[in-house]
Parts: sequence; C-alpha cells; structure tokens
Amino acid sequence: MHPQPTVAPPRPTQALPPQQAYAPPPEPLGAPVGEPSNYSYSSESPDSSRSGGRRGLWLTLAAALVVLAGAVALSAFVWPGWVDKTLSQTAVQDGVQNVLTNKDAAQGYGLDKVSDVSCPSGKKAKTGETFTCQVKVDDKNMRVTVTVTDDDGTYEVSEPSE
Repeated sequence: MHPQPTVAPPRPTQALPPQQAYAPPPEPLGAPVGEPSNYSYSSESPDSSRSGGRRGLWLTLAAALVVLAGAVALSAFVWPGWVDKTLSQTAVQDGVQNVLTNKDAAQGYGLDKVSDVSCPSGKKAKTGETFTCQVKVDDKNMRVTVTVTDDDGTYEVSEPSE
C-alpha cells in the first residue's frame, strides 16, 4: 500500500508589485565623472567669511525695509484716516480764481480781471487750517485768506484785500 500524498490547501496568493524599468543611479552632485572637481578645502579661519554673512544680513534688512515701506504705503490707501490729507495747490488756485470771478452771489464775488493766483503748497485738509493766497485783481496785487471748513478739504475764500 502506498501512502497517499497529502495535498496542502491552496494558499492565498499575493500579487507582486509591478517592477519598474531599470534606471541607472542618479549622477552624483558636483563635477561630471572624469572631469576635475572644483571643490577645495580652505584653511581660512571662520572669521574670514563674515563679510559674506554681513552682506546677507544687509540684503535681508534692505528687503525687510522695502516690504515695510510697501505695507505703510498700502495702509494709507486702505485706512486713509491716519494720513493727513493735503490740498492740491493747483486745485486750490483754480478754486480761488473761480470763487473770485463767479457772478452768482451765493458762489462768488463776481470780480473781473482776476489773474496770477498763487497759493502755498502742502496745506492740510484740516478743519480750521488757514493760509493766504496772492492774487492780482484789476492789475493790483491783493491777497485772500483761505479757511478750510472740514477735514474733506472744503474751504472758504475771503474777499480780496491789499
């Protein structure tokens, strides 16, 4: 009698991951094989390389200042209340000319021959700010006082005086 062979129950099979195509190992960093290397070892002390570190520090500080200046400028547009408004010199001079020559009594003085209006620059659009503009009326040198009446830049113009 022959022993009967025993058959092991089938084992679950596990699929092998697909094999990737062979790729040569990556090139080492540095000079290509067969060419001389540019690497050198320095006997300089660590203090001798500080100028490079200082340069990097200065570049970093300069970049930080540029970013800070940009942020300040941007905030002036986003939150304009913290920056004083300045009246446009040209707009004030044109406005003074208009008030002096406007024939409507509620809007102006109705004067003729008004010329050479000259107002100072850099005046603030702040309630109560006053300044003097020079003007020629009928070829006579005169002056007017401009008074800012609100923080939006509205102003009044006095009657010309000598």
